Amino acid sequence: MLELVAFSGCVFAQWVPVSHSQTTTVETIGADGKTISREQRRERFYRKSNGSVLIQQIPNDGSNTPLSAILLDAGKTHRSFTLDYVSGIATDRHRPAENTAPQTREFLEKAAPENRPPEQTVNGIQCVVKPVSLATPDGSFKTIGKVWLAPDYNFLVIKEDTMHPLHGGGYVHITREAHNVTAGVELDEALFATDEQSIKRARAISGPKPRRKP
Repeated sequence: MLELVAFSGCVFAQWVPVSHSQTTTVETIGADGKTISREQRRERFYRKSNGSVLIQQIPNDGSNTPLSAILLDAGKTHRSFTLDYVSGIATDRHRPAENTAPQTREFLEKAAPENRPPEQTVNGIQCVVKPVSLATPDGSFKTIGKVWLAPDYNFLVIKEDTMHPLHGGGYVHITREAHNVTAGVELDEALFATDEQSIKRARAISGPKPRRKP
């Protein structure tokens, strides 16, 4: 499973603020080819123009109300947190969340034509398709799937399809896809706050809110 990692460096440009819902399916296949387990997760993804990222976990009970979330606060504290929307408590995950300069389509266009990845439209969004590789014990790399990235949204992951080998045989098949992408609208500050009052209020926020003018 691809995990969000901490960023480091200085901010040279703003990120495109974006929000979307996403569905992740994790299927474990045994060495005999039979399915051992299958789990589907629903999430909401938010990214501010300062690079901060929030991923809300949505229960599969039809309520669409998140109970928890992971916050990478690249704008203020430069820390990562787990947010509990019921208690209003933010727990430090003891991982840095520094920001870096966002990549843009210009980065792609600087590459020689023969080195540019193929492009494909996914859910109406133009993406580049790149392989996902995994390091092996002998130091080489093995391709385990593909990822679809949107250059116009700072190479946001729109789709992912990977197969991770298991020790002793079998693999874990992970698919992830973004839906209903909204970009260019700044997000409500409460979504990215870590105080109790804001966390509890953010539970009811389900989409981007225009930034208020001073």
